[in-house]
Amino acid sequence: MGQRLRQQLWASGNPYIAIAAGVLRHGHASPGALDGIVEVTRDGGIILFSLSQSAFDEMGFEQKIAELDAAGRWRKLEQSNLFRSYPFSAKDAHLHHWVLAYQKCGGAMA
Repeated sequence: MGQRLRQQLWASGNPYIAIAAGVLRHGHASPGALDGIVEVTRDGGIILFSLSQSAFDEMGFEQKIAELDAAGRWRKLEQSNLFRSYPFSAKDAHLHHWVLAYQKCGGAMA
């Protein structure tokens, strides 16, 4: 995460909620992006993100999520059922996503 963005976020107080939709997939953000999202979210804050099944299986997101769980940096609140990413596209019928919700550990929810 860029130093300038981090300074701007921290100057105004860390966000209570962070949302990453459509970026945790092939050709976009790597599993390390989750570290940055957790870092800028304040303790007790909510982290919502979509995650493609292929990125989970092939890019290391499964391992990164397990690492954050094991380190106690967040706890899972909810996970959707796997759904078809583009329900009206025959060409992209093979693409599937989840939506996940986590709470950053380190403090109680306000």
